[in-house]
Amino acid sequence: MLTSLRREMDYIARGHCPCHELTAASPKLPAGESRRQRIDTKFHRLQLQLLRTRSRRRLPSYACRLTALLRPGMIAPPRAMIYYLCKRHHQYTIRWRLQQDFDVDVVTRGELLRPLCLLSYETAFRLRSLPAGTYIFADLERLSPEETERAAIIWHTLAEHGYCRLNDPVRSMRRFELLRHLREHGINDFDVRRLTDLRALRFPVFIRSESDHEGSKTTLLGSAQELDGAIARLTAQGRNREDKLVVEFCDVADAAGVYHRYWAHIVGRRIFASNLFFGSHWTVKRSSDSTTAAQAAAERMYVETNPHEAALREIFHMARIEYGRIDYAVVKDHIRVFEINTNPVAPAAVHLLVGAREIDCTTDPASRTPVRCEFKPPWREELSWAHWVSRGVHTLLWKLHLLAIEVPVQRWLRRTKRWLVRNRERSALDQT
Repeated sequence: MLTSLRREMDYIARGHCPCHELTAASPKLPAGESRRQRIDTKFHRLQLQLLRTRSRRRLPSYACRLTALLRPGMIAPPRAMIYYLCKRHHQYTIRWRLQQDFDVDVVTRGELLRPLCLLSYETAFRLRSLPAGTYIFADLERLSPEETERAAIIWHTLAEHGYCRLNDPVRSMRRFELLRHLREHGINDFDVRRLTDLRALRFPVFIRSESDHEGSKTTLLGSAQELDGAIARLTAQGRNREDKLVVEFCDVADAAGVYHRYWAHIVGRRIFASNLFFGSHWTVKRSSDSTTAAQAAAERMYVETNPHEAALREIFHMARIEYGRIDYAVVKDHIRVFEINTNPVAPAAVHLLVGAREIDCTTDPASRTPVRCEFKPPWREELSWAHWVSRGVHTLLWKLHLLAIEVPVQRWLRRTKRWLVRNRERSALDQT
C-alpha cells in the first residue's frame, strides 16, 4: 500500500488529475478497473488511516506528505469537529461502515471523514482540556457506574460552554429502564425483570445481558423449572447475575412463521429507516439467504418511505437518546421495541453525512475547554508519608543492590516514625 500511495503522490505532484486517462508511462491497471476507481479506493484508505491515527501525536509520513498535496477540490486535510466517544475496543461499529460503503464518491466520503474523530472514553477521562466541537456519547450500555459519572463530568463541562452534545450519559435510558418504561406506557406488551427479582412473568421467557448486544443467552424457557435450570447453568459457568435480564417473549411471526425486525437510526434530529430483516428464527439479526423478492421489495419500501418516523421520534424522545439504533417489530400495526443500541453499526454514509451536517458546530476547532471538575470515588486509600518514605528507601536499596540490609533499615525507620509521633503528641498536649 505504501508503494502504491507514493506512486500516486508522484502522479499528483506532476500536476495530473486523478480522473485523467492513463499515460503511456503510467502502470497498467487490472482489467475492469478505471483509474478513478483506483484513486478513490486509495484516498478512502488514506482517510481511514487518518481517522485511526488522528488522536496520536504522529501520523505516518506518507499520509502527511499526501495530505499536503491534496487540492481543495479533492479531499481537504482532516479537521475534527465531531467527536465520537465509545469504549476503546468497540470503535469498529463506525469504522466498519466507513470501510464498507464504497457506493459514495470520494468527495462525499472526504466530507464525512474530515470532521469525524474517534475518541475513546479511556482517553477522554485523562484529558485535562477538551477540544471544541460536537460530542456523541455512544456505547453507554457498556459504561460502569464509575465511568458513567466520569462521562457526566465531561458532559457538564461541555454544557457550560454551549457545545452540542448527544446522549446524556446519566439521563439516557439503558435497556432495563427503557423496556420497563415502554411497558408501563402501553407501547410494549411484554415485561422484563432482573434475574435477581422475583416478579412473576408470562412464559415463555429468555435471559439476556443488559450491557452487551449478543442477544439471548438461552433458548425460550417455557416454565419456572426451565428458568431455574437456566439460572443454575449460568451461575455454574461463572456468569454475573446482576446484569442479566429475564424478558418475556414477544411473538412477531406472521402466518407463515416468518419473523421480522426493523432497524432505524437517529442522528441528532434526523431518523433514518435502515433495514428490514426476515428470518425463520425468533432471534432475527440478519436476513436469511432465502429472502424472497417480496421481502426485498418490502425492505426497499421501508427504507424509502420511513413509515414509522413519527412514532419512533416519540420513543427516542422518551428514552432521551439522540444517537443510536432502535430495533423493533410491528404487530397488528403496533410497534414493539426490543432495544436501543447507542453504539450500533453506523447508518449508511449518505444518512450519516446528513445527520453530521446538522450536528456539526461552528466553533473554533483549535480552542479547548479545561476540565475543572475531578471525579472523586466513594472510597480511596489514604497513604501516609511514612508509606512513601518506606517505598523510596526500598527502591533506593534495590538500585544500590543493598536489599540484604533492608530489614534493619526499615526497622529503624519504624522506630523513628513512632518517636516522631510521640513527640508531636507531647507537643500538642503541652500547647493545650
